[in-house]
Amino acid sequence: MGEATSERKCVHSGVPQGSVLGPLLFVLFIDDLPSYLSGVARLFADDLKLIYNVSNINVINEDLKMLEEWEQMWLLTFNPSKCKVMHISYNSNPENSYILHDTALKETCSKRDLGIIINNTLN
Repeated sequence: MGEATSERKCVHSGVPQGSVLGPLLFVLFIDDLPSYLSGVARLFADDLKLIYNVSNINVINEDLKMLEEWEQMWLLTFNPSKCKVMHISYNSNPENSYILHDTALKETCSKRDLGIIINNTLN
């Protein structure tokens, strides 16, 4: 702020935050990720959505473990606090736990996506 400056640090990986090319370069970098997962993966800018139609939650947790292996391979990390789970169903959903980096992912009933609010009953 003002005249204050921070110490210089070398960046060895990543894309520039807020750059025009950043989201495109990020999507190109993670382009192989969907091939490691059994769910449907949708990539947009720096956002990843995983979509499943499953009766066995173990499929999802296995994919979350695969995400952790993929991260190690490419030296990236997904932040569990930025990850959310939403069950979209007309029926009630049992309590399930989805784990990423030994952290249970938080569940939500609605989510804003590209300016549209989607809730878990699609109303």
